[in-house]
Amino acid sequence: MLSSESIPCDIQEKDGRWVISVEESFYERAEKILSDYDRENRVSLVAAEELRARGKSYSPYAVSFLLLAIFILLKLTGLEESFIRTGAASAGKILQGELWRIITALTLHADLLHVLANAFSCWVFCAPVVNIYGSGLGWFLILLAGASGNLITAFIYRTAHTSIGASTSLFGAVGLLGASRCALGKRYRLQGRKTWFYIAGTVTLVAVMGVGENVDVLAHLFGAMMGVIFGFPSARKMSRPSGQLSQNVQFIMGAGTAAVVLLSWICALYLT
Repeated sequence: MLSSESIPCDIQEKDGRWVISVEESFYERAEKILSDYDRENRVSLVAAEELRARGKSYSPYAVSFLLLAIFILLKLTGLEESFIRTGAASAGKILQGELWRIITALTLHADLLHVLANAFSCWVFCAPVVNIYGSGLGWFLILLAGASGNLITAFIYRTAHTSIGASTSLFGAVGLLGASRCALGKRYRLQGRKTWFYIAGTVTLVAVMGVGENVDVLAHLFGAMMGVIFGFPSARKMSRPSGQLSQNVQFIMGAGTAAVVLLSWICALYLT
């Protein structure tokens, strides 16, 4: 640290301790630099302990398995085309009132490669989201970002557009991660990286992974954008002791999120 600030110093071992010596003219500046470094690292360690204390969630693995199971079950029973017609995010039908499609579409996939890619991405992006926000709030925000992204996309296209896949929610998770790093940057120090670093990282992920042939670019973009919008205030609130959610509240939010998905499919099957 001192060398990077062009402060000459000498390090020696004395009585079993390491002693750093600097010229008297550099003393106050060196003391401040080392004190700031010690304080920042101490805050980072405390923050890391807080995150570990919340416990590791295995729900992303369960959701990934569920996405695969739904795809395989529909393939084996020959109901794939029927469920896609019923639950796909058709812009025209969404604007006609079938709002459940913005959620049911997130559980459907076109082919094996599509579902495998999204299942793997769920491990990568959703796991840290639920570890930061908690299993209940985390999944609620992921679903909310994906559903909102599909809804905005429907308003943009109006009629001639249909999409399926969990990727809108997964890009919502990317946005949630970027938002959490920005919101918690001052509290968690985050190895000295500035807010722009995480904003740039989020934009880069969307640009690299969210475009291509047969890819719903707008849905990915809006999913990530809504993740940032919903994630930033949530992370700021979670960073304060008064904003911490109890395990019971997290469980209720998680169960409620699952219930919304189930209710959406009930509406799709019985109201379509």
